[in-house]
Amino acid sequence: FNGIAERYDWPGFLRAPKEVMPVPGAEMADYAGDFDIVSGVEMPLLRIFVEDGKLKSEIPGMRNGVQEVLLDKAGRMFNRNSPFETELIRGAGGRVDEIVAYAGGSTEIMRAKRRPA
Repeated sequence: FNGIAERYDWPGFLRAPKEVMPVPGAEMADYAGDFDIVSGVEMPLLRIFVEDGKLKSEIPGMRNGVQEVLLDKAGRMFNRNSPFETELIRGAGGRVDEIVAYAGGSTEIMRAKRRPA
């Protein structure tokens, strides 16, 4: 589709392809945790966890199930099954404390905050 959009001069028709950046194994713990969903989705919990050396996420009770999540060059999380991307807000020590999901790169559709330990 991007080729057709370029041919007919439709700028911004589709977002540019993501460039996947590897997450070093030692940093995966900074992403993993349980996050209380505070807006956007009528479910209580977003889980991010490490399984088989990969970051994964799920919102228990949602039918899309467990998804592998990747990081792009800008440091946003995404998966290959949806058009959404997620901003990671870090707290003290570099741990992800808040997650904000966007549609189209700028429209906030969900916000979740890390559960206290």
